[in-house]
Parts: sequence; C-alpha cells; structure tokens
Amino acid sequence: MTCTSCHTLPVMQPSTSAPAGEHDCSRRCTTSFALARDDGSCKRAWPESLDSVCRKCDNHGDDVIWGGLIKGLKPLFPSVDRSVYALVTDLQARGLLDNTLIVVMGEFGRSPVISSTGGRTHWFNCMSVLLAGGGLAHGQVIGSTDERGYDIRDGRVSPADLAATVFQHLEIDLTTQWTDPQGRPHPIVSDGGRPIAGLS
Repeated sequence: MTCTSCHTLPVMQPSTSAPAGEHDCSRRCTTSFALARDDGSCKRAWPESLDSVCRKCDNHGDDVIWGGLIKGLKPLFPSVDRSVYALVTDLQARGLLDNTLIVVMGEFGRSPVISSTGGRTHWFNCMSVLLAGGGLAHGQVIGSTDERGYDIRDGRVSPADLAATVFQHLEIDLTTQWTDPQGRPHPIVSDGGRPIAGLS
C-alpha cells in the first residue's frame, strides 16, 4: 500500500471516557483515532522499532528477546486492554465507531500447550481475532474450539473470510484482482472467502 497523502495530526485531548495510559500502544491507538476522526481510510497501529511494546508479541519462550508468556506477554496485557478499550469507547462517544472497523489480531495462531521455555509456538489450526465497530453485530463470539484448543469445533472462519469482511467494510469489490510483477492477475479474496456470517 502506498501513502498518497500526508497528515498533520492535531494535539489530542485526553480521553473523556477511559484513559489509555502513557505507553507506546496507547499513543498508536490515539494516532489511529485521530486518523479515523479526520477521515483517514486505513491505518495500522504497528511500530517500526523493535523496542516498542507493540512489537514484543512474538512470545515463543524465554529463549527469545521478547520473553515467554509470563516474562514477556503478561506485562503487556494491561496496556493493550486499556488502549483498545479507550479507542473503542472514544470512537463510540464521538459517533465514529460504526464507520470504523477495528481489527486486533496477530499473524499466527499459538499452540495450546506451553513449551519447555515458557512460551507458545506457531499453531495453524486456529487463532482468535477481535473485531469492533464497522457497523457489525458485536457482543458475541463466533466459533469455538475443542476443549483443549487444538482445533475448531464449529463456526470455522478462514483468513479469506476475514479479508472479505474487511474489504466489504471498505466498500471494495470482492471480485477485484491485483496484478503481480509478472503481470499475472490474482483475486484479492482467495479460497472462496465470504464476509463472516453473523456479523452483518
């Protein structure tokens, strides 16, 4: 994606509903809020610095720089929880939530069994994603896993379904194609993906 315009972000007033706190994740959510308020079409709260709290999420174990579940991941929960809550609450208070789709997710599922180094490895069978806003039907859980979290029990949603849901919110035709450097066309939504049933 190429940025076609630059934004000068105004100084944000403190949240009138729930303080997000003073940390990297809250600052990035505040920036996302400012862009949503000023009609920015797409934004990503993802920092470039490896020292950022938002980048310390690859918690495979205590043998990696970010640490495992207890040393690395647990300290991040309060800041992420407050930041996302404040973002959703502020957008709702200013009448912007229905027009803004918030997606909170990682890039991969994590194994249900904790490793010997105190972390969780890649697990492609299933993962969790949080959606808020977008005029969707919220306050629900779609799908479930078996009792051990090994695999999906019902309500399977594919990555293509999630992509279709986001593109539909952005009013992008789901039959649109993109062209690779070799000139070959590819659909933006593959594998028969459809907007997630139950959210519309």
